[in-house]
Amino acid sequence: MAHTTVSWPVPPLFEADWREAPDPLAADLRRHLVLSPVFLPQTMVGGRMVQFRMTLLPFWPGWAACEVLITGTGEGDQVVGFLYGPFGAELLDGRSDIIHDINDRRGIQLQTEAQREAYLRFFTSAVRGDEGAFFLVESDDRLAELTGGEPRGAGKGLGHPIRSRPGDGDTSLHDAVVLYGAALFRSTFSVLRNGLVTMEEDQVVMEDHPGPGFIFDGAHRRPVTGQGDAR
Repeated sequence: MAHTTVSWPVPPLFEADWREAPDPLAADLRRHLVLSPVFLPQTMVGGRMVQFRMTLLPFWPGWAACEVLITGTGEGDQVVGFLYGPFGAELLDGRSDIIHDINDRRGIQLQTEAQREAYLRFFTSAVRGDEGAFFLVESDDRLAELTGGEPRGAGKGLGHPIRSRPGDGDTSLHDAVVLYGAALFRSTFSVLRNGLVTMEEDQVVMEDHPGPGFIFDGAHRRPVTGQGDAR
């Protein structure tokens, strides 16, 4: 069966080196997901898994973040995020439980700045608050990708790569721009070597910027017309 590239309705959950899964790997993922008692009942209600994309996680050897495009559900195309590794497939449904479970059972490697920044991008997008995910905005292109339109007002030119520096003890500090709901913030996060992430400071820059152009429903994401809030 030839590999076919499809158009994804939403951008990747976080910025990383995402790759389309080739057919042999996609077929293997599909087989595992069909057998998963956690995954299948929550994702396949008359739908069909048509494409996978994935990125390796440098802070968890042997693990990848994956997304699958599901069509034919009667509710439009949807993307489901999950982790795949030694524990099998684990849905990314906005809760932090599975992340802390992996950290506790397998350990986490945050020795380098690159590992800590990759973990922060993943964690802030995978774990949600009342208004949705805390998407890091490292460029105008990423903000446009998230919202489906060009940055507006104070949002133009606001995004920048994560700025990292040492903190006290085993802590590192990271300055970043965050899109949370329809607001843009300048924020400082701390990351401990055990994987604990805390927002130490935040300053509102703009409260009425368009939010993400998609919404969450558990592990599902689907595009919306108009301003989304990523909840």
